[in-house]
Amino acid sequence: MNRYIERAENYARFMDVNFNLSLELPPDMPEQWRPLVVTTGDWKLYESLYNKVDKNKAIYFLGFDQNNPNSIYNCIVNAEKMQER
Repeated sequence: MNRYIERAENYARFMDVNFNLSLELPPDMPEQWRPLVVTTGDWKLYESLYNKVDKNKAIYFLGFDQNNPNSIYNCIVNAEKMQER
């Protein structure tokens, strides 16, 4: 259970820092979001689901996408399942 909670927390922290950094850059710079998805190890999956990198897609993918087993949403769901055992 802790593994899932830690992963969700790390993803949230990565996203928060990256989002705040992106506020000082021109809008929709893929160079800001691609490295974040690559760093999490989810680039191949992202690339198979989305045809381009942008802020909104990256945030959705890392935070809420049910197709991403490492999204914050799925990590919390999995942690809850582990707690029920």
